[in-house]
Amino acid sequence: MRFLLLLVVASSLSAVQQPEAGLQLTVYTNGEAELSSGHVILEPVLRRDLEPLIVEIPATGVLELKLPAPSSWTLTARLDGWWSPTQRVTLRSEDSKLARKIQLEPAGTVTGKLTVGRDATLPEHISIRVIAPPGSDREIVTEAADCPVDEHGHFACSVPAGSMDLALRAGDFVPHYKWQVPVAPRKKLDLGTFALVKGASLAGWVEVDGPESSAPISVSLAPWLAPGQLYGDLAQRLRYTATRVRVDEDGFFQLAGVTAGTYVVTAERDGLAPSTVSPIEVWPDGETLMRASIVMRPPITIELILEPARDWRGEPWRLRVQRLNESGGYEGDPVFDRPASTDGIATIENQAPGRFLLVVDDSVGNPFVFESEVAILSETDASRRIELDLIQITGEVMLGEEPIEGTVTFGGRFGPTHVSFESNEDGEFAGWLPRDGEWRVLVDAPRQDIYAHVITDVRANRKDEAEVEIELPDTYVFGHVVDENGVRATIAEVMAFDDHGATMVFLDDDGSFSVRALPVGINLFWATGPGDRASDHTAVQVIENTPIGPIEIELRDAVPISGRVQSYRGPVAGATIALSPLGGGTGDQAKTAPDGTFRARVGTSSSTIKAIVSPPGFPLKAFTFAVDQSPVTFYVSDEGGTLEIELPEATDRIIGVVWQDGVELSSASLTQWARAHGVVSWEKGQRLVYPRLAQGEYRVCLGPRDISLALESRSWLESENTRCDRGFLSAGGTLILAP
Repeated sequence: MRFLLLLVVASSLSAVQQPEAGLQLTVYTNGEAELSSGHVILEPVLRRDLEPLIVEIPATGVLELKLPAPSSWTLTARLDGWWSPTQRVTLRSEDSKLARKIQLEPAGTVTGKLTVGRDATLPEHISIRVIAPPGSDREIVTEAADCPVDEHGHFACSVPAGSMDLALRAGDFVPHYKWQVPVAPRKKLDLGTFALVKGASLAGWVEVDGPESSAPISVSLAPWLAPGQLYGDLAQRLRYTATRVRVDEDGFFQLAGVTAGTYVVTAERDGLAPSTVSPIEVWPDGETLMRASIVMRPPITIELILEPARDWRGEPWRLRVQRLNESGGYEGDPVFDRPASTDGIATIENQAPGRFLLVVDDSVGNPFVFESEVAILSETDASRRIELDLIQITGEVMLGEEPIEGTVTFGGRFGPTHVSFESNEDGEFAGWLPRDGEWRVLVDAPRQDIYAHVITDVRANRKDEAEVEIELPDTYVFGHVVDENGVRATIAEVMAFDDHGATMVFLDDDGSFSVRALPVGINLFWATGPGDRASDHTAVQVIENTPIGPIEIELRDAVPISGRVQSYRGPVAGATIALSPLGGGTGDQAKTAPDGTFRARVGTSSSTIKAIVSPPGFPLKAFTFAVDQSPVTFYVSDEGGTLEIELPEATDRIIGVVWQDGVELSSASLTQWARAHGVVSWEKGQRLVYPRLAQGEYRVCLGPRDISLALESRSWLESENTRCDRGFLSAGGTLILAP
């Protein structure tokens, strides 16, 4: 390892005023390589009375820096063939001495050429943001300080060696992105030609409703994402497209070089809660001015009060509170994840207003409360009382005359609210539930080869006690899974769907399966295998006291699907595309990248795919397309309105379907879309409200839940108990349907 101490002549700091503190910087590499000549740049932070310093790195010699105290500086080393991350140092008091090391890493050079239109002028320099790609063990996010551009548009920038994501920015031009660029140490790499296009801009003001402070305020602009979780490489790369500027002293800010689209604007300052405004539409070829100021306020304290204060075991309840982002996904780590106090109170300090997921577990881990979206928007609603109406139950589970010994889970294993009990050899169990009413119950009894779901009704008396009898149907279905060549598939997951949900079917080592106690009626069997392989849906009529089989389920390779979401403003980033084959098969969900493109895979033998596109800033729209049309382009527009559906009183007893221009919209997509727009769509005795749907012809049908779904035939739609209504939703209008 070679160390090189910075040498600074006294005259270079002649403008520095006393008091002063000492700073020793050590530049080194992890090796014996000789360092070329270079310099270290020191830039003051929040001190307008100080000038940046450029300190030469000599071949030999040692001197110490003397800098004003208190002060903060950023440090960056610049040497040919080497790169260093930017550091920040703070000298807090007079006569103190601080030592810092600057480690150099090998660097390469990226070159390229910029071109502009006739009415534009080439920029004098560009900056390159360097980001270690997703999955990398390196933590690199840096800005190239200054890469000059010559009169012909050529540039050359030193960047860290390795596989890097690059974001090129030049003034008010739209940025360019390059993913996983292979930069070799001390080598040049030509990135090609970049056609610069003038971008839009966004301007506005920030107001502070709180204590005065000299701390700077920054405003960031990030793509507004459609509802749905975002994972993997795309999540990180969409975050890296965010831009940030500092707010002027009068509260004004301006972001230039913005791609037209829909965004989230966030203002941040130490000591205040972040303030977010969305969605903000940025229009092309001009400046968008935010009419209302972004108001920043001090953080709030959230207080959650549980009644009763302790669970059924006399132990404190455990709470998990998770902040939600603008698209309904999780944001960071939980803000609270531990037991409440013994008096049932959980206090969460220094929180920004927003929307939260709230989960209350008992002391053995059963989630008794699950609220998917709790809005806490100010101090006035920051204190919440959570009442748990505990029901003491006793019960038994039987299959005919046979008692079932195993685990009985009310709510199902993966239900948002679920509670597990152990039944004994007589099928008896006892415990507590968070409510009465209808429950979907999982019975898991390995000794009797039972893994089944059943719907049961819990009715409590005046003492909040209930007796429950669970009767499983005596049914039996068997079969096997094969590949396209008829060979048994030994690795696969099989699911059986009825009108209340899905049941897992376990596969034996020889590719065969059998399942007991499925509900009587039509069940849909579906299998998935390694490498995105999947089967079509197989409809099976299940009959009590009659074995059904053998059922053969065939796995097929998944079909790759790619495409783009486009609007008249350009590509739409952050859109959610829910893909599902018509006629059965494995669907997929994808998010669009910054350039509006997406990739997905579906498992099907069908030639037609349905796509539900949830584009941020535009109405939700459904499409169908042929598999051989991929890559496909989905065009979205502003023309849309609100659909309202009048519900009967017993909303928990009905099933329903919504069609848009003849294409069925999934309830999951509609519910996520409504929640992302601040609407809780399903409330007993009220209307379903779905905002921002594309204009077109809509049809809605509602039927009683006790009708078998019969998804393949949709026979329930012909029932005399099914009610339908239809109408046309105009742009900017509201369509009310009352089946």
